[in-house]
Amino acid sequence: MLNNITTLVKYNIKSQFSFKNIKNYIKNNKGMFLTFVILGVFIVSYIFGQAIVLIELGLGDYIPILIFFLIFIISFIATFSKARDQIYSFRNKDIFMTFPLKTLWIVQSRFIIIYFYNLLINLLITIPFAIVYFIFVKVSSLTIVSWVLLTLFIPVISISLALILSSVFSRLLSEFKNNNYLYNGLALLLTIIVIFLSTYLPFKYMDVEFSIAGVTLFVREFLNSIMYYIVPLNWIFNIFKNNSIFYLFIVIASSVIIYLITVVYINSIFLKININKGKKKNSGEDIETKAFSKKSILKALYIKELKSYFNSRIYALNTIIGPILLIVISGTILLFGFESIGSLVGNIDLTMIGNIYPYIACMMISMSCTTHVSLSYEGKNIWFIKSSPIDNKNLYNSKILLNLTIIIPAVLVYILSVIKSGFKIEQILIAIFIVLSFMVFIAILGLKINLKFLNFNWENEVKLVKQSINTFIIVLIGIVGTMLIIGINIIFKNFALYINTIIIFLLVISSLVLYKNIIKLSF
Repeated sequence: MLNNITTLVKYNIKSQFSFKNIKNYIKNNKGMFLTFVILGVFIVSYIFGQAIVLIELGLGDYIPILIFFLIFIISFIATFSKARDQIYSFRNKDIFMTFPLKTLWIVQSRFIIIYFYNLLINLLITIPFAIVYFIFVKVSSLTIVSWVLLTLFIPVISISLALILSSVFSRLLSEFKNNNYLYNGLALLLTIIVIFLSTYLPFKYMDVEFSIAGVTLFVREFLNSIMYYIVPLNWIFNIFKNNSIFYLFIVIASSVIIYLITVVYINSIFLKININKGKKKNSGEDIETKAFSKKSILKALYIKELKSYFNSRIYALNTIIGPILLIVISGTILLFGFESIGSLVGNIDLTMIGNIYPYIACMMISMSCTTHVSLSYEGKNIWFIKSSPIDNKNLYNSKILLNLTIIIPAVLVYILSVIKSGFKIEQILIAIFIVLSFMVFIAILGLKINLKFLNFNWENEVKLVKQSINTFIIVLIGIVGTMLIIGINIIFKNFALYINTIIIFLLVISSLVLYKNIIKLSF
């Protein structure tokens, strides 16, 4: 059995990761690879900085709690968002089903693949924190062993819980006609709840003096509350604080038991879910046969874009995070005001916060760009659009409208937070127009990038949405561009009003020029 599972794992890794292609990509794109390396170094440096801050606040003993709680949340969200595709709709699944393989082997091999992905991400977080913790906090050999074991076993718990929850939803919804939309809606709702709670709940403990001692008390009370409600985190605290082998054994044993329950449960419903999916596929329920109305071609295309977007978990979840974060940040400012936020981060000048805030919002908006892959996402179905009497302008407009639809709710919350800020009228107008002009600009720019790097022959949706050159360029422009402008505003703060006015003018002109250029292009 072990040999069969190992063979399946190797096959899946080779089918998703061609090391030869990776080597050739690095060779032909040295500049981009170097940028990825620099970005990775920046992330690791930031994590190092956060760990050192906790040490300086005298909260070194709480580092393991924070880290393994973070690992749990990240693994849970990442797994749940792609669980259905990884377990029930993975590549070459139909071929596997024709082989004399037990479904239990297939399920276990898929679990290992998901675990492997999550472990790589978790190591990027845990290693910097571990180095700081081992240097500045008195540790024993048991502490090091415990850290390694928990890094390996904690993701098993979060992955198992996410897979069980996803499988329960998949089983319940498999009988429904539009189960994809229902499942994606539940996945989005769960993601919103987790992000909202993890961002909003800490502010429940903000009724403290905003000083080093106050912030220390705030963080300590928050982490203690987490341990109170999540008992396993209390076990982890005892493992590192008291070198408890007993609690280490309990955590490891719990992860093994939950893993076994997960694979047994998924194995029991694996065939049922796939049979239902096969029936729906063969019945043609997934095929849209409605003709476009001559009077409302744009409306029909727009509705098609909405359905296509919410029918894809990978596409939706990877582009909806930006608006969710913007809603959470803007909502927090609406509730607590700029004064509390400014005091928390060290009494920063509120005028400076007002100059920076719009570009933080722009950064969130750039994370929600859908147009950079929207044309490529049509895939092999592009022949239908090309053979239909649909002009490019209507098609491109529908792609842009989808992007704006996703962003607008978050922007409205942002505008309310700016109006309530108490800034001068000119600063309020500047803050609003920067974001409005940027959201239109990034949607049009994304479409231009997609037209430049079209790819209709993709086979892996994850690679298209998350790992394509289009995604890299749009993220680079969104993050690096806004960070650069923030830096300019800080350096030339006395001229911020003029600088931001010029930026609005440039965004509007660039959007008009790009749009006129795009509607003339074909694909």
